[in-house]
Parts: sequence; C-alpha cells; structure tokens
Amino acid sequence: MGSAARQLDPEADRLDHRLPGEAVPPASNLSGAGGERRIRARLIPQRVTLERMAHLAVLATILPLFWFPWRWPLLTLAALPVIPILWAIRRRGHSRPARIPGMGLPLVCVLLATCLACIPIADWQAGLPKVLGMALGVAVLVGIADAVTTPRALAGAVAMLSVLALLLAGVGLVGVEWITGKFTPLDALAGRPPPLIRGVVPHTARGGIHANELAGTLVLLLPVLLAQGHGLLTRGQRTARGSGAPTGVAVWRPSLAVLAGCVSLVLLLATQSRSGFAGGGVGLALLGGAISVTAVHARRWPVGLRVAVPVLYAALLGLGARTGWQILVRWTRLSGEESILDSFASRRELWERSLYMLQDFPFTGIGPGQFNAVLHALYVPFLLWNQYVPHAHNIYLEYALELGIPGAIAFGLVVLGFFRSCALAARSGDALVRWTGLGLAFGMAGFMVYGLTDAIAPGARGGLLLWIVLGLGAAAGNVAPEARQTPLEKSFADTPDEPCSQGHRRPAWSGSQPGR
Repeated sequence: MGSAARQLDPEADRLDHRLPGEAVPPASNLSGAGGERRIRARLIPQRVTLERMAHLAVLATILPLFWFPWRWPLLTLAALPVIPILWAIRRRGHSRPARIPGMGLPLVCVLLATCLACIPIADWQAGLPKVLGMALGVAVLVGIADAVTTPRALAGAVAMLSVLALLLAGVGLVGVEWITGKFTPLDALAGRPPPLIRGVVPHTARGGIHANELAGTLVLLLPVLLAQGHGLLTRGQRTARGSGAPTGVAVWRPSLAVLAGCVSLVLLLATQSRSGFAGGGVGLALLGGAISVTAVHARRWPVGLRVAVPVLYAALLGLGARTGWQILVRWTRLSGEESILDSFASRRELWERSLYMLQDFPFTGIGPGQFNAVLHALYVPFLLWNQYVPHAHNIYLEYALELGIPGAIAFGLVVLGFFRSCALAARSGDALVRWTGLGLAFGMAGFMVYGLTDAIAPGARGGLLLWIVLGLGAAAGNVAPEARQTPLEKSFADTPDEPCSQGHRRPAWSGSQPGR
C-alpha cells in the first residue's frame, strides 16, 4: 500500500527523506485526497517498522528461557512456539519479511541439520540449551534483516551495537574468570578481580565466563565498531559541508562507537587469549589497510597526512606480525610452561580425536553440547583425561561435529552469503553503509582466524553475537541498493561531487535551492 501511495503522489517520497531539522510542510498542504495519500505513505511504513521492532522485542523477552531452559521448564515449553508464530504473523502483516539473498535456503538447511543432530544426543541437560540457541540465533538473524531496511535504521542498529559492546564489557568485568601468567605485562589489565556473576557457566572454576569466549565475541565487534565510527564521522562531515544540516545526531554516534571500540580493545588485551589476539590482529590489519587506501585517494586530505597514514599502518603491521610470530613460536615450543588445556600439544590431541569422531558420525554429528561426554566415553585423551573439554577448540571441526558435515556446509553457505552482502554494502555510495559492511566483513574474517585454535560452540550463549553480526551483514546488503539510488544518501558519500558547467551541483533537497 505504501508503494502504491508513493506512485500516486511522488511528494510523499520527498517527505520520507526530509532532513533532520528541515521544516515540516504546512498543515494546509496535507488536506484533501493528496494529503490523505501522503499521510498513509508515512504512517504505514511506521506501522511496519513497529511490527518488526516488536518481533525483536519478543525475541529478547524469551532469550533467558532459551538460554536456561531447565530453570523454568514450563515457561520454556510455553515459549517454544513463539518463533514460528512470529514468522507466521509477519507473513500475514502489512509487508512480507525482507529477503535474505544467499542465506534463505542455507538457513533452512541449518535448522534441518540441527533437528537431525538431536538424534544422537544422550545428555539433554547439556544439549537442549544448544539446540534452542541455534533456533534463537536463526530467528535473530531473520529479525534483524527484516527490521533494518533503510540507511537510517542501519545507523540506529550500529549505534545499538556500540551499546551492546559496552554492556558486554561491563558483564565481562564482573563475570569473567580472568587468565593471568601468559603475558606478564598484561596481568595488570586483568587486575584479577573475583567474578561477581557465578553459576552461569557450568564446569568452570567459579561458574564465570571463560576469558577465551569473551575474546571471540570481542574479535567480532572490534573492527565494525571502529569502522562505523570512521563511516559515521565521514558521513557527518559531508552533511555539515554539503547541506548545512545540524550535525548533533552525527556527532554522538561516532564518539560512542570509538569509545566502545577502545573499551573492547583493552578488554581483549586483558583476556590474554592468543586466539583472540590473532583474530583481532587480522581484523584490525584489514581495517587499517582499508583506511590507508582511503587516505591515499582522499584528495581533500593534506599531502602529509595522506603519506603519514600508510607509513604508520605499515610500521604497526610489521610490529604486529613480529609479535604474533613470537607468540606462535613460544606456544608451539614452550607449551610445557602453560596449563595443559592451553598447550599446543593438547590442542593437537583434541583435533586428532575430533577427526576420529567426524569419521564415525559424519552425517548427524555427535549432537550439540555432547563433545565432552563423547570424548571421555569413546575417545579418551591422554593429556586431558581428567579435565572438562567443552568443544574441539576449532570452530570448523566443532560445527561439523555437532551439526554433521551437511550442517557445517549449510552454515558455511550462510557465512558465504554474509560476505556477499558485505561486499555489496562495501560498494555503496553511502559512507555509513560502506564502512559498516567493511567492518562486519573484517570482524568475521578475524573470527574465522580465531576459530582455527578456539571456538564458540554452535548454540552457545556467546554465539548469539555471531548471529547478530550475520543479521547486520544481511541488512547492510539489503540497504546498499537503496543507499545507492536515493539522492539524499548519495550526498553523504565521502567522494567529491562531480562539477558541472555552473559549478558544483546541489542536491534537490538542499535548503539553499531556489524556489524552496
């Protein structure tokens, strides 16, 4: 209905893209049949947006029931049909759910593989939260891709991601069991505070969050936080130069993003996770390379700054590569100084046992949350025979083990569709959409490097952030064509406007346009 109203009255489209601070047309202009069409063109999209946000609010409400199903079993049982009911309501609402190119069929296959992986589950106390976590993750991905359909909504989503990163940092400070002794200079960052949140994660010393799992979530967030800060700042500067529009909205968002990124970086260092350092380093290296390329081609930047940025990036990249190589050499050669579970020898033994499991359970896998039970029952390790091992410490093996090889391939196709959406966003003319897509892709690339030697198991609580990032990537890809076609969003691009015979052209919405 909204699209029909736009075709009947093109003025409604201009109203929807009114700049912040732009005067509202007089009430007399909204009277009559044309005014009714304009009102419908504005109210119906708002109603659809509220429905989509309500979808996410309901998912947030049932989140504790899916994470801790055995604490409120009756409430969890009542919440099981909520997700399919939400999808049915959305399909019969004012607009169909947003398309997720390249992810729709793989997501269905992931859900089917999760159902098939329930067959070999023997310990439902550990398996049920993981199964429900997979269903919740897919619902979150679809909900985010369905709710974020405009560049303005994407800006709000990445701002909420900054808030989520700060909340994650706060939870980490009071709920993480910090690891010390790996890197002595970093022991002061951890401070060795006792965890105030206990009994949340089973089979840990005090029931707190493992530092390596926190590091994996921070690896996902760090590049996109810094990238969206750069993109939003560029967008705000372009707005100030091109239209004279107020920049109050464009100032606090990059500041919040940079603050959240800096806090996440400090917290990542405090975890002392070697896998986190490797993944975070790769993500930041890719982001720094993109910023350096942008600096070289930025004609409005001073020549000295255009030269200094790539030189500084090259120096930091060399220092980081050298430090990473030293850490790798120490880990492989001096593993006896570390705890048994963190040593390279134990990792290698786990990977060998995981390959044996995969040979025996190629299609159904061993079941979500069953790694420790199956390991000690059928594939007893020599080094870790008396320790609890939550996963295979390799995300590729872990997904293949718990979901089966078909499920792992389906999830890999979901990630491939995510990268395709991010590539589409990276070609957008809107600075915010472009840098958000780049940051999401770089964070996922870093997470894949982190997953070589560590993992967040499928359906784990920390893995929800992975689904959020996948949903934002799909949303950025959907928003990119709109950002490229809308004149308002084109004006926010950080590339100079093409001059014409009468000087620089002003967009049609500019407040200084004659006759406005």
